[in-house]
Amino acid sequence: MAEGDIQIALDEDQEQALEEQLTLDLQRMLGDSVNDPCFQDDPEWSEEELALRQNTPPDERRGNTLWCKCGNCIPMPTREESCCCSENQKIAHYFDGDTVCITSVPEMLTMCTEENHLDFMIRWSGRYSRAAYTHDRNRVLRKAAYRAFTTWAHGYLGPGNRIPIPSCVVDIIRKKFPDSKQRYTGFFWANDYPAIDMAFDF
Repeated sequence: MAEGDIQIALDEDQEQALEEQLTLDLQRMLGDSVNDPCFQDDPEWSEEELALRQNTPPDERRGNTLWCKCGNCIPMPTREESCCCSENQKIAHYFDGDTVCITSVPEMLTMCTEENHLDFMIRWSGRYSRAAYTHDRNRVLRKAAYRAFTTWAHGYLGPGNRIPIPSCVVDIIRKKFPDSKQRYTGFFWANDYPAIDMAFDF
């Protein structure tokens, strides 16, 4: 700690109350832009690109499951997230006459939804302190489950490479490790996330 820095110890309830108050203050300041990506203006659209975007018909995948072939997908808010496990070539070898959805494959369930396995992964990675893990346990478990699925299905992707997770897998992970306030981040490309989260990057 640098000279002159003041460190204040907060208990878990105080920390949560402070975070909630900061979030409310930011939401009040940001208004409707609270869920915009942080880097939405980088790069900026040209006049031609803006005109093309405005004339583009609405995406048929968003907000419905007409694209789902496994029967277990849920409506998702973006085109990227609106994908079915049956569209993923990396896991196609699991689909035989009896298996129509990756969520019924025991190996996937063990690797991606078993709490003991995920707990070990989280502790092994060292990315979370005990306090942070305990404070928001289900969120940390969801993130670990998403990472476990991506690793299980695709192997090593390398930094900055992201692939959307099938909607059916997202659904079982959210059901297994729910957020009491139904706050789910969703898929973002590398280096892009909700603007409101930037305030907590320190």
